[in-house]
Amino acid sequence: MKKEKWLVLDTNINGILAASLKEFNEYVDKYTSNKEVNDIILTKSGNISQATLRNLPAAKTWKRDNRMEFHYIDGQTHIRVSYAIAYDEHNANKDIYIAQKALDYFKGIMDVIPTDDIEEDIELFRCPENLNSQYYNYCNESLTNMTIDNCYSLDRNSAFLASMLTVYPQTKPWVDKYYDDKLHPERFGGKDTAEYKSFKQYDKIIVGWLKNARYNRSHAWKKIVSNSNEVVHKLRKTIEDAGHLVLVVNTDAVKFIDYYNYTGSKELGEFKYEWFDTKMYVKSVKSYAYLDNNKWKFKQAGDCKLDEIKPREEWTLEDFKRKETFLKSKITIEGLKLVNNYENI
Repeated sequence: MKKEKWLVLDTNINGILAASLKEFNEYVDKYTSNKEVNDIILTKSGNISQATLRNLPAAKTWKRDNRMEFHYIDGQTHIRVSYAIAYDEHNANKDIYIAQKALDYFKGIMDVIPTDDIEEDIELFRCPENLNSQYYNYCNESLTNMTIDNCYSLDRNSAFLASMLTVYPQTKPWVDKYYDDKLHPERFGGKDTAEYKSFKQYDKIIVGWLKNARYNRSHAWKKIVSNSNEVVHKLRKTIEDAGHLVLVVNTDAVKFIDYYNYTGSKELGEFKYEWFDTKMYVKSVKSYAYLDNNKWKFKQAGDCKLDEIKPREEWTLEDFKRKETFLKSKITIEGLKLVNNYENI
């Protein structure tokens, strides 16, 4: 009888997507307050064990991939509440299934990328000043915490996907289709829609998944990232050799002072001027601001303490200079609830 109940519960999970930590914790209270609940037993693979059904009601909160999940089971109901923690640039909880959508979009591409038992391993090309980072991250620390005029940014178009095509030309059908769709946001309802913003992350996600142990393609990931790092490093050195001060370099862009004569292009893998001749304020490679049409725009890695004080679209430059932007959000589990702790970037 218990097994029959489990089969019903397991195939009819009432999935809920919480929009915030507060909402997530409200669901925890709703199903566990004023009652004794046992701990859900997990298998080694991280799934719910059948043994859980011997001690109902039961509940548990745990991290699964890039989301937190709370499950509650009482013999009649199986509730799953999910909260996404790392899918877009602001950690917004808009689309928890974006990774699966990316994998579906690029379906079949894994078949043409060699596995680790075939592909040679290489030494990852890294930023010379930041050897601890797998991705290229450079910041000219002598020019931080000050407002600088006459700044420019050259950004590479779909950097990781372009490097994938360079290293593995056999991925061309998938790469060409993706980049063509990316150049036509109207196919997704416009460039400001949530669907298109999620779609623009697919290329980063699919390259990142190569590193996942289940795909056995970490050597391929290393070759693609190395190529991407080398491309951006080469442009950085060219700009520096021309006498320019470089401010920040990351995986797909070089930001520097004074105009550099460069013919940009929208072609895949080429660089184009994203913005030019403007002011910039740099705190670190993952935390900087630039002036766009007389309005400051902020690039801040993840959520920070200041996000709790006011929405990011309301930030001012003076807000950005405050110490709270150095405190990066880190979601942890305490009991069954989620807690937002902060640590220095």
